[in-house]
Parts: sequence; structure tokens; C-alpha cells
Amino acid sequence: MIFVLLNIAISVFGENQLILNKNSTVAACESNVSQNTTGSFLTVAEALAIPCTEEGGYEIKLLDLEHIEYLEINQSSLIHIKGTNKNPVIWYSIADGGGTLSLLQGNLTLENFEFRYQLHNDSEYAISPAFCLIGVAGYIQDPGINYTYPSLTVRNCIFQSVSYVTDDFHESMYDIIIQYASKLDIDKCSFKGVGMAEMSSISFLSVGWTDEVVLSNSIFTDILITRDRTAVMFTGDGEYKSIIINKCEFINMNYSDVGICSAVSIQSYDNSVKAYVTNNKFINCNNLKPQTGALFVVDPSNDDHKPNEFVVEGNTFTNNAGNQSGAIYLSSSNILSNFSFKNNKFSKNMNNQTSGIGKDVFIDFYEIPADWTKENIGSKISEMFKGSQTDAGKDSIYYMVDSMHSEEEPEISGDISLPELRNKWWQNKYAIIGISVGSIVLVVAVVSIIIIGVVVYRKKKGKHGSSGIEGEYLLAYGQKESK
Repeated sequence: MIFVLLNIAISVFGENQLILNKNSTVAACESNVSQNTTGSFLTVAEALAIPCTEEGGYEIKLLDLEHIEYLEINQSSLIHIKGTNKNPVIWYSIADGGGTLSLLQGNLTLENFEFRYQLHNDSEYAISPAFCLIGVAGYIQDPGINYTYPSLTVRNCIFQSVSYVTDDFHESMYDIIIQYASKLDIDKCSFKGVGMAEMSSISFLSVGWTDEVVLSNSIFTDILITRDRTAVMFTGDGEYKSIIINKCEFINMNYSDVGICSAVSIQSYDNSVKAYVTNNKFINCNNLKPQTGALFVVDPSNDDHKPNEFVVEGNTFTNNAGNQSGAIYLSSSNILSNFSFKNNKFSKNMNNQTSGIGKDVFIDFYEIPADWTKENIGSKISEMFKGSQTDAGKDSIYYMVDSMHSEEEPEISGDISLPELRNKWWQNKYAIIGISVGSIVLVVAVVSIIIIGVVVYRKKKGKHGSSGIEGEYLLAYGQKESK
């Protein structure tokens, strides 16, 4: 009865707020949420409590500069929540709970928000949320049959971290963690750490058991991660349809422990993966303890004998460092997989090996295809890196066959040298200086020619007298003065 009365009250309160969005080609139910404006819903949960049967689902606008709410969404609906201010609406929760926003079911789009943590001195929890800012987790509707598989889209959002270190080795925290979902789409977002001077147990993003992942036009920056954790990780036992990481920047990302730590890692055990890492920038991803600083790829064998595909093309790796390599570490045991590392640019990367070999890339093959031999494996790998360049000099790629944990020397190993890195002329400061100086000289020369021409013309003019028009003007002017 109380629940019914509450719904009636909300319906009456929001009758003027829940309207059809007539500006869209698809009808949607619009509502406003404000904790300061009379006539609006106080929370997003109240707006979602009003039934909506329109094809476009819910369109919910947050009007305030700040919004305080813990929100759990568990309804099969299209939901679009948007901050309406010029700057992102700051959203946080003061509840002692695991997350600020939990998505269990439905298709959710978030736009124009800044999600923040809150530190507490007088609470059972020292930080809220205690696990993640946004958590997405599908669950079993019918035991043993299917999951809900929600979908999350995030646009133009900021995720602001804090300096928080937990003493519990097994306790992990994330800005976003997603499992058992149909799709994750993140575009034009910024994930901000607290800088290299302060450690934190909070990673940026963890994705597992998700069909499709698109990460584009986003920035991940300024983080010092504690323990064996990766800033952006894709892992799980489910079958990925695709992982796309395009036009993103990973800058100033360091690690304080050994293990599988890197700016980005793709570790997709026992499943089929198609991963495309293209046109990104990896800059200052450093630590000489983990295997690599920037990109870590695990390519396992799988029971279904399916080929994995990894396309890492058109990226720039600058000033990254790791124990085995600075830019890329590949560990593969699936002989059916395909790899492409074409058209990448490597600059100022380093490793912790006395030989200096493999500053850019380290490759560990547990097995190789039958037609790969000790004699041709170098050319096979070189073809993978066609069009890539480096300033590391010789032997910037190292490869080996068999586990690197073996006490014996690998049966096959070697190194590969990439062509010298040559920047385009507009990226070369000396070319720019030369062009600038040349342009100035050309302008000075043209101006000098014009000045000389004018002087010569006037001299000739003075010798031959004024023109008829000038004479008539002077005559008329003189007659006018005489009057």
C-alpha cells in the first residue's frame, strides 16, 4: 500500500515534468531532475519510477551544478541521462555503498557529467563509493539460461580520481567496471588521476565478458597505481565480438609493483577476440619493474581452436619504459591468431635490459605455426611491423619461442631492426625554422624590389616634368588661391 501511495504521489508531482519529446523523430518521455528547483523530480530514481512506454524511452535532464544520488537501474528500458549545464554536472554519492551508479539491466546513456569520489573521516567507509563510480553487471534472469546483458554508453564525461590506498591486497577499485554486458561505448571522456606524486588503488577501467567495446577520443592521464593492477584492462572468459580503442591518449601512467601492469592490457583467456588498437598515443607510461609500460597483450589458446585477431596500427609510443620493453609486450600461445603492428611510430622508449635489445617490443611465442622456422621467423615478424619506424636504432624488437620462464635458453630467439623514425616536415623544428627564415628573406627581397622600383620611377618622373593632368590641377589650384 505504501509503495502504491508513493507511486501516486510521484505521478502527481511529476505530471507536468514527464512529457513526450516532440523535438525528436522518436517519441521519448522527458523529465527534469533538480534538488534545488521547485517542480522537478528530486532524484533520477523518482523519474524512472514513472512508467514510460514510448519507443525512445526516458530522456532525463539534470539541471543543477551538482547532483547527489546513489542510483541503481534494474529495468529493461532505454535511458538517457544528461547534464544540461555548459560544464559537466558534478555527480557523487555520500552513501556507504559500492558504487555511485549501478546498472543491472537496460540500455543507459550518460552525457556531460563529472563523477567524483568522496573521502570520509567519520564513516565506516573511508571513501565513497567504496568499489567503483560506475558498475555494470548483468545477472541471470532464468537460472542457467541467460543474463540480462545491459549496455552502457558514456559521452563527454569526466572521472576524477583521488589519492586513496587500501591496505587490503585483494581490494580493487575502479572508475568503471563492467561485466556480462552487451556493449560498452565510451567517447570524448577524460579519466583523471591525481598525478605521479601520490599513489592510488583506483584503476580507470576494467571490462570483462562484454560483447562489444568501443573506446574512442578519450584521455587517460596522471596516475600512479599500487600493486599488480593495470589502468585499462580487458579480460574475461566470454566471447568478445570486438574491442576497438581508437584515437585515445594514455599519458603519465606509472606503476609501483611488478606483474602484469601497463597502460592498457588485453588478456582474453579462453575466448575469441578481435582487438583493434589504432591511432592512439602512449606517452610517459613508465615503470622498469613490469614487463612493459604501454600495451600488454595476452593471446591464449582456446578450446574451440578459434583464431584471435590483434590489429595495433597507426599508434605513437613515446617515452615509455618497462622491464622487457617500453611500448608493447605480446605473449601468444595460439598458433591460429593473426597480428598486425603496422605503421606505428616508436620514440625514446626503453627497457631494463643491459643489452638494450627490445626497447620497443618484446614478443614471446609459446608455439609458432608449422611453416615458421628458425630461418624465416624474423621475416614473418618483420612483415607484421611493415611501415613502423623507431629512433631506438638497431634491434628494438626482440622475439623468442617457448616460455620466458623456462630455465633453458629458448630454442629460437632473435631481434629485428625497424627503419629510422622520420617525422613529417611540419613536425621537424629545423624544417620549420628553415621555412620561416626563407619566408622572411623572400618577403624582404620583394619589399626591396618594390621600393627600388618606386624610387627609380620618381627619379624618371622628375626629369620629364609633371603630366598634363598634374599641370591642369596645379593651374586650377593656383587660380583658386589667387582669388
